[in-house]
Amino acid sequence: MVFDLQALSDRAEILELRSRYGRALDGKDWDLMRTVFAEDAQADFALGKPFKGIEEIIRGCRSQMDSLDHTQHFMGNHEIELDGDRARGRLKLIGGAYLRTDTGAPSACLRGNYVDEYVRTDEGWRISRRELTIAWGEGNTGILSQSHTQ
Repeated sequence: MVFDLQALSDRAEILELRSRYGRALDGKDWDLMRTVFAEDAQADFALGKPFKGIEEIIRGCRSQMDSLDHTQHFMGNHEIELDGDRARGRLKLIGGAYLRTDTGAPSACLRGNYVDEYVRTDEGWRISRRELTIAWGEGNTGILSQSHTQ
């Protein structure tokens, strides 16, 4: 078996990029999120409308995350296809959310799939396009729409 060191390095950097995304969401670290997406990225987080550009993507993430007390994003089953300075990938998501509430259960869990496109920039790999498809949710998923509308 022949190992391509550049391909191994690229895959490792994209895996780190994906982890950084989850860390930024769960930590509500919007400066860190700026190191995840390309400036002109597009993202559809299944919130009813896609977002274009890093600032709009961050506003969309904030609208969902800021009023939740805690979240925890687990990502796995990583698939990455490299093509020079571009790449495509798929991964599975389990996302848990917690919101103190007077009505209903305080937690929800969503499961879904991300389909991504990546681009190599001067600062490293960035997500240029991300689409989330929710497969199913359980618990009080209303806390997610509740946090989105606050």
